[in-house]
Formats: sequence, C-alpha cells, structure tokens
Amino acid sequence: MRFASVARWAVFLTVLGWAGYTTVDAGWTYFDIQELVDSVLRETSMRYRTALSTGTQTDEVAAHIRSAIALNAQHDGLSVRDADVQAAASAATVSATVRWGHPILSLGSRDILVIPLTVQGSFVATP
Repeated sequence: MRFASVARWAVFLTVLGWAGYTTVDAGWTYFDIQELVDSVLRETSMRYRTALSTGTQTDEVAAHIRSAIALNAQHDGLSVRDADVQAAASAATVSATVRWGHPILSLGSRDILVIPLTVQGSFVATP
C-alpha cells in the first residue's frame, strides 16, 4: 500500500470513529434527560397531589418542575438551562418539554455544530 492510501484509510476511520462516538454520546444524553424528566414528573405528581386534584397552584407546580429539571440536569453535568424547560400542570396531568442543543463540534468554549434535541414527557396524576 502506498502512503496516500494508508492516510486516506486513517482519515476515514478517524471520521467514522468520531461520528460513532458523537452519535452514542447524543443518544446517551437524550435518554439521560428523558429519565430525568420522567422522575421529576412522577415525584412532582406525588408531592403536589392535593394541589393538582383541586386545580390550585398549577403555576407553582409548573415552576417547581422547571427548576427541578434544570437543577438535576446541571447536577448530572448536562447542559440544560431553566429557559430550555417548559412545564405545565393541570388537574389531570403534569407535563414538561425540554429543548436543548447537544454540541458535536466545539472549538474552545464555543460550539460550532449543535444537534437540537427535544424530550417531551407527561404523567397522569392518579386520584
């Protein structure tokens, strides 16, 4: 084999490895945030069961969901801010939507290429 052929294969395998790593990392982050959203919604539904059944304090419940998801995500080292989380609460369900960007190409502290990801979750409050 000539050097040019070996160099092409090395570049190809490096790009293939980077793409595989990036895909696995984005998937792992997606499923980690999905589990986080589900656990916060379950916990919130149990904690605010009385407030949800009467339909009062739904704004307070939604604010708690937003802050709990953002705080737990930061604790786990995920890049989710308070502004990335939208939450709603009613007498029947609590729901949340998290939209964030997963960086796949960064230069220093600046993200050059980002994959937009979204997780939606809802939990039906049991009476």
